[in-house]
Amino acid sequence: MPAFGHAGRPVRAETPAASRAAAQASPDGPRVALMGPFGTGNLGDTAIQESAIAGLRAHGAGAIRTICFHPRAARASHGLPSHLIARPDPPVRGAGDAQPPPARRAGRLAGALRDRWSRLASEVRYLRHVRHVLARVDLLVFSGGGQLDDYWGGPWGQPYAMLSWALMARTRRLPVASFGCGWDGLSSPLSRLFCGIALRLCDRVTFRDSGSQALARALVPRPRPTSVIPDLAFGLPLQLLGASRLPGSGVAIGPIARSAWPGADDETYRHYTGTLASLCDRLDAERTPLRYVTTQPTMDAPAVAAVEARRTDPAGAAPGRTPSTAGLDEVLAEIGACEVVVASRLHSAILGALLERPVVALACTRKLRQLMDDLGLADFCLDAATAEPEAVGTAVHRARRDRAEIAAGLRLRVDRYRADLEPWFGDLVRLGASAAPRRFAALTD
Repeated sequence: MPAFGHAGRPVRAETPAASRAAAQASPDGPRVALMGPFGTGNLGDTAIQESAIAGLRAHGAGAIRTICFHPRAARASHGLPSHLIARPDPPVRGAGDAQPPPARRAGRLAGALRDRWSRLASEVRYLRHVRHVLARVDLLVFSGGGQLDDYWGGPWGQPYAMLSWALMARTRRLPVASFGCGWDGLSSPLSRLFCGIALRLCDRVTFRDSGSQALARALVPRPRPTSVIPDLAFGLPLQLLGASRLPGSGVAIGPIARSAWPGADDETYRHYTGTLASLCDRLDAERTPLRYVTTQPTMDAPAVAAVEARRTDPAGAAPGRTPSTAGLDEVLAEIGACEVVVASRLHSAILGALLERPVVALACTRKLRQLMDDLGLADFCLDAATAEPEAVGTAVHRARRDRAEIAAGLRLRVDRYRADLEPWFGDLVRLGASAAPRRFAALTD
């Protein structure tokens, strides 16, 4: 099996051409900060931010910066200044550290006070960092992706980050927008409280799908009016898609990692990898070119290995089968080289639709099921936990047979989605411009 990458390997920062080719910042336009849990090697998030950058610049935005988990990777990907989103982890006493004897209560009390002081000092430094970054912008945007989520870090991860940045923006009288964000899951009441307050502080709230909008309504008492817009990745600049929209051949397979699989049932995941392995064996027997392509190359590397391990004859793969690489350009090229995409991740399916490739979804999440329904591909959406190999193979063959008709339908929908996004970019620029006069007035006082 060709090397696919290894979990835990540092993310290679790709350099898509779209940001370089997009309109340059307007010297008089509002300065915008795009915030989200990106910069982690998730190429769906990379596509979202490339779309946001190009759309805002096309409508006259000024300097743009990003606020994310890995600023160095984001700077390399988008060519923009980038800052850390996260609340620093407070020092925690390790289990193996020496503990004071029980009799030394004063020592234990002093240690506890030092820990509390350290946590407080860390929080103050974090809020100073937030205020320092916000001093350079006119508009804060929670920019797409599944930001209503506490999978990483619980309530003190992304929910707290949204709350703290929104509150600090309000203290500076800056407008805030939640732009095309989605609900990925808030398991804690505290997470829901934090995100609810953050959304209440926003001047504009749009969601990437109606399901996220409905779930979020319960978070906010007397919620502001909200709208549903297409996923921001549908606005990816056409120059980045390039020749990838030309006809391809073969099938792109995009497995999802066990760590991203909902629930604790290993048997359903084993069934899923077995189904994909059977599909790969069937395609190889038909001498159909096969590629593994995913928008999470590092995280999903173990999933590719799990599928290959279940194969009857992995060495008998058709010529041309290659692993996906870590850059958005390369993933678009891999998808473009195929005629059908088998996807288990949301943005693998979206990139397939952008390139007018029929998508067969093995879905384990609400968001992917809703996307397939919105794209008019509900008949090609199967439950990842229960789908049998024969059913998946039949869906793939139907998609290949009817690819011209499906591609034509996708072209119409994607063009409509792109047109739907345009006025929202302009609205954000106007919202940011409302803060710019206050900035210039402060400079002249």
